[in-house]
Amino acid sequence: GFAIHADGSDEGINGGSIQVMPEIFIRNIDLGITKVGPETVLAGDKLTYYINATNYGPSGISNATIIDKFPDYLTNITWDCTIVPLNNGTCYPPTISGKTYTAKVTLFANASANITVTANVMNGSCLINNTANITNTTDPIYSAVIETNPDNNEAFARTHVLYCISGYKLEDTNSDGIGDTGREGWNINITNATGYFDNTTTGPDGFYQFCSLYGNTTYTLEETLQSGWVNTTPTSQDIYLGCDNGTLNFTNQIMKLCLSGYKLDEDNGPQSGWEITVTNSTGDEVGTDTTDVN
Repeated sequence: GFAIHADGSDEGINGGSIQVMPEIFIRNIDLGITKVGPETVLAGDKLTYYINATNYGPSGISNATIIDKFPDYLTNITWDCTIVPLNNGTCYPPTISGKTYTAKVTLFANASANITVTANVMNGSCLINNTANITNTTDPIYSAVIETNPDNNEAFARTHVLYCISGYKLEDTNSDGIGDTGREGWNINITNATGYFDNTTTGPDGFYQFCSLYGNTTYTLEETLQSGWVNTTPTSQDIYLGCDNGTLNFTNQIMKLCLSGYKLDEDNGPQSGWEITVTNSTGDEVGTDTTDVN
């Protein structure tokens, strides 16, 4: 068979000359690409994408181009490419412009470039969208390379970025309305309007944390008030979690009770100048006072 091309001159059929090319120089390829990423990732953690670029043939190609423009909220990006089957093509190092990675690959028919991308996820986004594509760059060896199925030349991955709410359970030791000492063993619950629920217990320094939370959501946190304590901050508090981590503290103070009475003689007369000492169940002194004239 032959391919027929007009060279633009004014001779030949319909005023143009005819140039014929053996069919062997026309090469058909079908390039395809897929991209897989996690459904969710915690802000601050590492995200991994798996890209598969395949030449389904029937011909090979020596100059296909893979382009991936990564979102601004991904940093410390790594790119690792392997040809499968082995020795059925070549991966070339990507050129990098900002967050755009452009890589050339040579692929025999039915060979693939398996690319693993890792990146650290920054705070600030609740959703990361990423698209990779592969294109046929005209093979310099052959004058005609035809992509038979361009519909599979683009792949898309979407990942939700999750965040944490953390804080401290604090004791207000001097009744100034400010928590200053962490308290261990307090139960904290978290809920939202969609029915989400979790709970945890504060650690030795009063710290608690809930992670893997979707952003752009209002959460309700509630402490379980223990006997002998009164709350300084509300026991139930709402916090709107945007595309960043949130902080919420709970503050309480020990319930302070008073002991009072009179020092009387046998005729129920008041006795002044007597020292009264109060001790607790372990024998420790709690306080002393001296009776007045009443």
